[in-house]
Amino acid sequence: MPNVFISSTNLLPDKSYDSHEVLPFFALNQTGLGGQLVTFLTGNQDPVSSEAYGTQQVGAAYPNIYSPIFGVLRQVRPATFGDSKWEVAGLTLKTTAFYDENGNKLLNMPYEQTEARGFVQTGQAVPILKRGQVTVFLSQFNGTKPVAGYPLLASGTNGGFACVAPSYITTGLMNSVVGRCISATGTYNGQGVLGGFAQIEVAL
Repeated sequence: MPNVFISSTNLLPDKSYDSHEVLPFFALNQTGLGGQLVTFLTGNQDPVSSEAYGTQQVGAAYPNIYSPIFGVLRQVRPATFGDSKWEVAGLTLKTTAFYDENGNKLLNMPYEQTEARGFVQTGQAVPILKRGQVTVFLSQFNGTKPVAGYPLLASGTNGGFACVAPSYITTGLMNSVVGRCISATGTYNGQGVLGGFAQIEVAL
């Protein structure tokens, strides 16, 4: 497992949701910024054996040394285009990483400290929002323009989403809608987003 340094998140502080709308049972199968759509991974979903030593190693891999991470076996992966709303678990609320913004290894820190700073240690469960309102950077929209009232679909391969006009939602795409845009601000150049943020509603 390569060293990964993540210093930010896709989420802004402005959000509103009920704690009952958050899934606390799944770990991300890699490092990743908070605010990405994730999909259930098949296999290892038995709640009886939810935690054990996995295949990921702590930090860098060294010859003749096996140091697996003890963590949650039930996992999610970043959502991709074509994932239905039944497969999408929701939106991650924390950043999963090996190191914090200063390059310090999160595994050496108290869990409460990393949690308060918006990080989840790799291998540990990440909170996943299934229903509620959050604010995200426009970079998560994979080049589509967010418009209030437009539906959201999983897009690309990085847990991002596309905001499309309701007229484009055909019968075949109805099962792919994971939420909608509430409001947006920032710059859009027709090909990609240059800055700003949007408020979205996750509805799964």
